[in-house]
Amino acid sequence: MKKILYDLKKVLNKIEKLDDPTASFDYRDRVGEVHYFIEESILEIEELIEQQGEDHT
Repeated sequence: MKKILYDLKKVLNKIEKLDDPTASFDYRDRVGEVHYFIEESILEIEELIEQQGEDHT
């Protein structure tokens, strides 16, 4: 799971670099949607990792 988390954070970083204030609204909207879903996935995975850590204590 930590490897997936690491990879998603790398993808998120690349998506942030794609943001272009001069791009069309549709492009920026889609980049924003993808950013949101990946960010939410990262948060969910972090929560799962945290719960697994609590289960092992």
